[in-house]
Amino acid sequence: MTDRELLQFAAKAAGIEFSWLGRGARLDRKPGVMQPYVPWNPLENDGDALRLAVKLEIQNGYSELSGCGFAAYGRGSFDCHEYGPEDPCRATRRVITRAAAEIGKAMP
Repeated sequence: MTDRELLQFAAKAAGIEFSWLGRGARLDRKPGVMQPYVPWNPLENDGDALRLAVKLEIQNGYSELSGCGFAAYGRGSFDCHEYGPEDPCRATRRVITRAAAEIGKAMP
């Protein structure tokens, strides 16, 4: 999946309405109400990724031994790994977003 697709499906899983802004998404606080937008991109923002993991109950972490970020949800029904020893935080953000995207992709 492209980064845009990952963000679209992750937002769907979290119940977030957004518009694509090129490098991220626009988070609408209240759908249909005009107000300043809040940028949302769990691929690049630690806080967005953590809030996404908490909301969707995604268990995640990083193993220095293997150089991988990992995530699981649904009592182990999905496991996701992202190799990234050069930037552990990036690997962890990406694996959380990928897991969220899989949840969103499975939704009707």
